Order: sequence, then structure tokens, then C-alpha cells
Amino acid sequence: MHPNTNRALMYVQANRVVEMLVTIEPQYRMMISLGTSSDSDAACLAIIEDIKAKLPLSIETGFGPQARRITFENALAKISERLEHKYHAYSIFFSLLKQEIRAYNELLELVHVTCADLRRAVLGETVVSEVLEETQRTLLMHEMPRIWRKRSYPSTKSLRAWISDHLLRIAFFKDWTRLIVTYVEDYKTLSPLPPTFNIGAFYYPKGLFSAILQSSARSIALPIDQLKFSYEVLDQKEERLALQSSTASFEYYLSFANGAQWDYELHQIVDCTSQQRTHRLPPLLCKLVPKDTDNLDSTNVYECPVYLTASRAVSASQASKHLVGTVAIPCSETESFWTTRSIAGILEIDE
Repeated sequence: MHPNTNRALMYVQANRVVEMLVTIEPQYRMMISLGTSSDSDAACLAIIEDIKAKLPLSIETGFGPQARRITFENALAKISERLEHKYHAYSIFFSLLKQEIRAYNELLELVHVTCADLRRAVLGETVVSEVLEETQRTLLMHEMPRIWRKRSYPSTKSLRAWISDHLLRIAFFKDWTRLIVTYVEDYKTLSPLPPTFNIGAFYYPKGLFSAILQSSARSIALPIDQLKFSYEVLDQKEERLALQSSTASFEYYLSFANGAQWDYELHQIVDCTSQQRTHRLPPLLCKLVPKDTDNLDSTNVYECPVYLTASRAVSASQASKHLVGTVAIPCSETESFWTTRSIAGILEIDE
């Protein structure tokens, strides 16, 4: 067994012991971290206020209503004039952006409504329902309530880590809407698309790949079934600066569970030499090429599966939901070597 695999096993076992202890007196964990009194209701109210203070009511698109610039909605209506004949290829990205913003806004609304209802219940202004009771219990255990998990994207993070990650996701789409507004107003801006996509921020990562596929097919006038994805690891700063607006690069957080890391000198993944369980892969340049294009030497390439979370697919029925796709990565050993180790990439690091 690889040393990192043994460490991963001990990590899982330790977490299970901690979770068991927390379920005995869950309120103590949050009361200590928040510095509140011994009253679990007071601790719950403090958690609610902390969540409401950190998470916005919705994603603020564009530069806000008080800005002198045009709104995000007006920019989308005018962007076809700037793009001209290229609008047909770019429009799929704008539809994806609106879909992502709508999904995040619905989740944010649910979070704030639940917090408001739970606050009234804790203060005795309304009846405590079974859902609110479960929500209070999980908040005191520093976990996401079940009602949020049903609406949220898959995540294995604790409550505070989930909030911090959620804010980073929101910031990505907020910056994208501002980029579109700037693109319409300032002709010095070359593209309405981000230079690098953080695919881990997407509610529906597969939707981004579909958008890339459809956009490329429209641009090069080839049927979708005649195209395939091709990846290149950009581990040099010069390569990143050379990216053109017509291509799209995606930044993955890849965790090589049983011990693998990227070697910047050999430009390939190698057996892990450190005790760190997760390693970040450099940005990936994703391109669409015809299917008849010759591939790299398959003996030096590992078709690495990419999952949403470190839990991967807990069952065959959930494989399609949690599996994002596969990425061909240069490697130092044969593909069977990495397959035996169950090396896989994840978009969310378990913190």
C-alpha cells in the first residue's frame, strides 16, 4: 500500500471519530468557535447572523445599480452589435452564464429564507418544524443543512469552508458579468469571455464543456460528433501569456488520491514524493480538434477521470452525476500503473 493511501485511511477514520463525538454534544463545537454562551439557541442565532453577514442576497451583476455604466442586462442586449458575426458562436456562453447566475441566486435565496425562518423559530415567534429542527442541529454541528444540500451543488466541505468556497464561486461569475459590461463599453477589451475558466466554480461543469463544444462547432463549421477534446498542461508562464481569446483554458483542482503530483521539469505526473494528499495541477488548455487527429503516444498518457468531489461516485447510479469527464495527462508510468492506484482528479478539495 502506498504511504499516502495509508494516511488517507487514517484521515477518514479520524474524521469519523470526530463526527461521532460531535453528535453527542454538537452545540459545544460552534459555541467554542463563536465565543458564545452555553445556550444552544444563542449559538444558533450567532451562526445565522454570521451566514447572513457573509453571503449576499444574490449575485450582483455588472457594476451595480449605482454605477454610471450600463447594466449587465443592457450589455447582453447590445453585445451582438460588438461581436457581429461571432455572436452566434459566443451566445451559448451567455446562456450558460445566465443559467449559472439563476442557480446560485435560487440557492442564496433559500439560504436566507431558511435563516430568517429559523431565527423566528428560535425566538419563539413561530412553530419549530421538523425541517427547521434538523437545520438547527446541523448548523450547530458545523455542517450544511439537508435542505440546502438538496438544492446545492455536490460538496463535502464543512459549513464554514463551504461558505468561503461559495463566495469564491460567486466572485468568478460577478467578475465575468463585469467583463461583459466592459467589453461592450470599451473596445480595448478583446473578449467577453474570461481568459481562464475556473471550472470548479460552475454549478453544472458539464454545461461548460457543452458550451465549448457547440461554440467550436459553430466557429469551424463542423458537426459536433466529428470533434473531440484535446488537453495541454500549461506549466510555463510563457505558455499562459500566449493564450489567445479564441481558445479556452480551464483550471482544475486535481487531487491524486493515492500519491501523484505534477513534475514541472519532466512535464508529467509522477509518483508522489511528499506527504501531501492533494496537489494542484497547472492550468489546462482545452481545445476542440477533429476526431481523426492523431493522439499522443497512449503509453505515456493517462486518461484521468475527473469528479466533482473527493467522494467520487459512491454508486454506479451516481457515476454520471459526479463524473465530469476525463483528461489526458502525460505520465511517467503506464496507464495501468495509475489506474491500479485509482488516481483521479477532483474539482473541490475536501477541507
